[in-house]
Order: sequence, then C-alpha cells, then structure tokens
Amino acid sequence: MKRTYTSEIPEESGKKVKVSGWIDTKRALGKIIFLILRDRKGKIQLIIKEKEVGEELFKKVEELTEESVISATGKIDLNEEAP
Repeated sequence: MKRTYTSEIPEESGKKVKVSGWIDTKRALGKIIFLILRDRKGKIQLIIKEKEVGEELFKKVEELTEESVISATGKIDLNEEAP
C-alpha cells in the first residue's frame, strides 16, 4: 500500500490508508492509546485499541516513545474533535 501524507488524508470516512512519521505525543488510557503522528506535511491522531490490534501489538505500541518513527495502516474515521 502506498504511503499517504497527512495533508492528503481523504475527506471520506472508511477509506484505508498507510501513514508514516514520528510520534509527536502519546497518551495511554487503559486499553486505548492515542498517538499524534507527525510527518512533513502535518499531524494526524491514531487510536490504538487493544481489542482491535491484539495484546502483543498493543504492548509494543505501549513501549514506543516520542520521536519514534512508525508506519501505521488503518481506516479513516473523521472526527472534528480530534486534534
């Protein structure tokens, strides 16, 4: 799958995209982790839910630190309240 920059994120919910960049901020709230991913064109919020990604991947995400470089593939769910 081709990488999508944050400025190119589709305006339609439900589309699957791959994003890459640096972790700008990270907040863990129990079984959910919020990551703000930064690339050279902007920022996007990623939501990682343990029940959706599994315990092993969730633990790996918990170990990530700010400025870690990652790629993530997922479905767009537009939300005006998200940063």
